Amino acid sequence: MLSYDLSNHGLLECEVQRLPLQAQVLFPVEAPFLQSHAVSDSCSLWESAAAMEHMSPDITMRILSAPYSRKALTRVIAIDGDDHTFVFRPGSDAIQALLDAKGRKQATRVGDRHTGAELFSRHGFGLIKQDCIPVNSKTIGWDTCRSVIGPVILSGADNAESGLVDRAKTWFEENRENETAVMSALIFMVSASNTTLL
Repeated sequence: MLSYDLSNHGLLECEVQRLPLQAQVLFPVEAPFLQSHAVSDSCSLWESAAAMEHMSPDITMRILSAPYSRKALTRVIAIDGDDHTFVFRPGSDAIQALLDAKGRKQATRVGDRHTGAELFSRHGFGLIKQDCIPVNSKTIGWDTCRSVIGPVILSGADNAESGLVDRAKTWFEENRENETAVMSALIFMVSASNTTLL
């Protein structure tokens, strides 16, 4: 997982706090979509898009070959965020610069932020279904949205971008009480089968 270095103690500590909150906040939003993708209480889920986007293409291929080669009908679910769908209103050049830097760094470390329907199609999966789930600060609250999205934005920063980080943090604080301010993003839920037939 080259582009997600948890040997970085600061990142690890931040993610240990953020990921349970993200799961808690987003599950009620995602649950209806999981049901529409034929996921029930009896299903076992392996969520890996928080991981596959950080892996090289050959590792991703090896991971996906396991469910694809199963003899039994297997549905795979991936829940994927896309930095390109983030919207911050009023706009913030600092936040956009941090997102751009994060994308460039991930690309140089072999990662790929886009692990949606195209990924499964490339690996031979069929019966692909994709939904787009909107999440924003009006529906889940400003502080919650900041807690879930903020660390994702700031995680790409290095020492040279410390000024951008300060400006981004200032934007979060200055707009907290601004009723017209919005943070929003799209989550993509993709399901695919190891067969093209039902």
